[in-house]
Amino acid sequence: MSEDWLESVKLMLKWLQSALHAAAVDNKLLLVKLLLDHGADIDAVDAAGHRPIDLATQNKCDDCVAAITNKLGSLSVVFVCFVII
Repeated sequence: MSEDWLESVKLMLKWLQSALHAAAVDNKLLLVKLLLDHGADIDAVDAAGHRPIDLATQNKCDDCVAAITNKLGSLSVVFVCFVII
């Protein structure tokens, strides 16, 4: 086990963050995409009230911000279609 991984887990527990929060803040694009594709809660908030996209934006993780934004956009389209029907 690497020290970086252990430190990430400690921070997740301290701030009550989801795996998506941790991946977004660490700029782990492939992990962010995997989590989003498998239903990670995109609107989950940590102990400080931050969503994954907030942390990715603060840490200038532009690729992760784009992936989360794209997912948010697709969720909005699904919601609009559902309301119209």
